Amino acid sequence: MSPKPRQGTLLADVGGTNVRFALSIDGGDPDRTEQFAVADFAEFELAAAAYLSQAGLSPRDGVFAVAGTVHDGLVHLTNHPWKISAEGSADALGLKSVRLVNDFTAIALAVRHLAPNDLEKIGGGSGVDDSNIAVLGPGTGLGVSYLFRAADQWVPVSGEGGHVGIAPTDPFQDKFVGILRDEFGRASLERALSGPGLVNLYLGGAGPQPSLGPAPSPADVAGAALGGDPEALAAVKSFSSMLGAAAGDMALSVSARGGVYVAGGVVPGLGDAFDRDEFRTAFEDKGRFAYLLKSIPTYLITHRTPGLVGLAHMPT
Repeated sequence: MSPKPRQGTLLADVGGTNVRFALSIDGGDPDRTEQFAVADFAEFELAAAAYLSQAGLSPRDGVFAVAGTVHDGLVHLTNHPWKISAEGSADALGLKSVRLVNDFTAIALAVRHLAPNDLEKIGGGSGVDDSNIAVLGPGTGLGVSYLFRAADQWVPVSGEGGHVGIAPTDPFQDKFVGILRDEFGRASLERALSGPGLVNLYLGGAGPQPSLGPAPSPADVAGAALGGDPEALAAVKSFSSMLGAAAGDMALSVSARGGVYVAGGVVPGLGDAFDRDEFRTAFEDKGRFAYLLKSIPTYLITHRTPGLVGLAHMPT
């Protein structure tokens, strides 16, 4: 029997908790999407091989979005021990070529390809066409990216905006920043705006005997908030406010009149406990520039795999 012809591009969206795979044929939308737990595999290539075997696929090339800084074809995940090499992955998986990009670069590229029912609008105007866009997302860490319009092209700009410092805006946040400095030596946004950050916020405000115990998981805090637990709800309220303030700062930094998009797994997991009013109020609370922020729309991305959508539409 002749070998199966190689076709399509293997897409992989690699986070600190989950890795999602799909196939794209000739730049088409992601197909055959599957998710695996990162913790179940010692190496990325083992997870990819499991997906390909399970799906019966033989792709030609690969393009992978990874939650970390890509340098010289190599990336170390920020919140997991995996190391991924473009050359090594191509060799291990029998691919002609592999491209590595930051995971939020992929999400930035996705926003213009999402349908209206893939988004929940949270305040603001309609946005300005062909204007800058900002994307941020609390997950295992905090991802940040931008999409700029330049020379009639959309250009994604990646960075490590999740590791900038926190600008506290109320007495609790003042105290919380001190707690983070004492524990970690520095108070970065990711220490608050992520799954582990939600736990930090809960423990920072719950007092000496938190009802969920001394080491709750992000899912514990989210579930307690959805169940009406007052300490968990207070943590989520602070999370919502701090996320809105950070999103507003990013919008100001690049004049993101095209909109600010919130991705990641944490906010959808909070459901109705996520305080949209607190988020939007903090987003707009920018003193003399409140008028500008009031006009900028904010969206929650509800599509389950936006990173794969962005990878499928990655410019060659």
